[in-house]
Amino acid sequence: MMFVITFLVAVLAATADELPGQKIEEVCSADHTRLCHENTIQSEGAMRCLMVRREETSTPCRDALNARRQSAQDRVRSACASEIAAHCAREPADAPIGCLRRYEGHLSDHCRVSLPRWIG
Repeated sequence: MMFVITFLVAVLAATADELPGQKIEEVCSADHTRLCHENTIQSEGAMRCLMVRREETSTPCRDALNARRQSAQDRVRSACASEIAAHCAREPADAPIGCLRRYEGHLSDHCRVSLPRWIG
């Protein structure tokens, strides 16, 4: 039962990153085809590729990716406030996700499920 709840929270968190009326799959389709070699734009690997290469993407795609990244970082800061204070206080304020990944074994379940896999 806990696994199902954790999975649903993760799915809802992932879909919360979308901009109203603007899906990454639609806005970044041409950029995905040009820059990434994943079979489907919905995969974590494709999202990771687009994020890493976002400076090479079109302006609408880059704007959508930056909005998704900011939304994910805001969600992580909220869900992981105590973990950030305990483990990442000396890290740059705009990079909590990478720091938290190094301490993943010490994170609460609530914090761990909020970490997106497509941001390093």
